[in-house]
Amino acid sequence: MFLAIALIIALAIAIFAVNNSTTVTLSFLMWQFQASLVVVILGSAALGATVVALLGLLRQISMNFKLWDLRARLRKAENEHSALLDKLSKAEQALMEARQEIEQLKAQPKPTQGETAQE
Repeated sequence: MFLAIALIIALAIAIFAVNNSTTVTLSFLMWQFQASLVVVILGSAALGATVVALLGLLRQISMNFKLWDLRARLRKAENEHSALLDKLSKAEQALMEARQEIEQLKAQPKPTQGETAQE
């Protein structure tokens, strides 16, 4: 879709330029020169397209650096997540062992009053 719109705009610029083929005098700072209006219009359009393309390229490069940084941060977060899951698993295992030990202690017969006094 974007390419079709760009081609339509380029065609409109070309038709406009060809219909305005007179010679014009251009002044920039201390320079002056004459050129066909067709050349001025097409040159301006080409220069504008080049500037837009370069700005888009810079933005794309910037986005690639951000993407690279975000992927590195994601890998780090995934590694931390994995380490925390391992730690959680070990803590859950220790908790289960502690509960089993408590159950074993509860299951042992309790000493009577006479047995504790003799010791």
